[in-house]
Amino acid sequence: MISKSTQSPRYDFEPIIHRKPVRFPQGERPDLMLWSLWSRNRGEAAQGVYSHQTALSLYDLSDVMPAKLHMTVPKNFRRNSEIPRVLALYYADLPQSDFGTVHGVRVTKAMRTIIDLLERGEVPLATLRQALREGLRRGLIRRSEIAEARKRFTGDKQLRTFFQKVAA
Repeated sequence: MISKSTQSPRYDFEPIIHRKPVRFPQGERPDLMLWSLWSRNRGEAAQGVYSHQTALSLYDLSDVMPAKLHMTVPKNFRRNSEIPRVLALYYADLPQSDFGTVHGVRVTKAMRTIIDLLERGEVPLATLRQALREGLRRGLIRRSEIAEARKRFTGDKQLRTFFQKVAA
């Protein structure tokens, strides 16, 4: 939060992450920034992308409230310390086209999020169907993305039907 009583900004949240003190204004979700900074590489670039149930929640596409922060990191991501219990890490090399920015941090795009959750089977299909429809209604997902996903799952009748029902 920036103080209005002085000319210079005052920061209420000043974590020290890895190598240097970091100063930034406290946003709506400072926890997201904290763990994004934790995922930095030696070049100081954030490696983590919020994904799966956390991304679904950040887009407000369903009522899913994850107990942990779900983050996808590159396959070669390594830490010398223990992975914090607040994080659920997934390892994949995501193309830049699969993520954007929400609340100042990187988050997988809505369609990628739903596909990831479909593949893992951790969220009920009815919840994901609702999320897909809401994403379509709000312009976060395009019909062309649904058609692409339907082609991707041609061998799985249940998932193909899932996309057909939503596209109708």
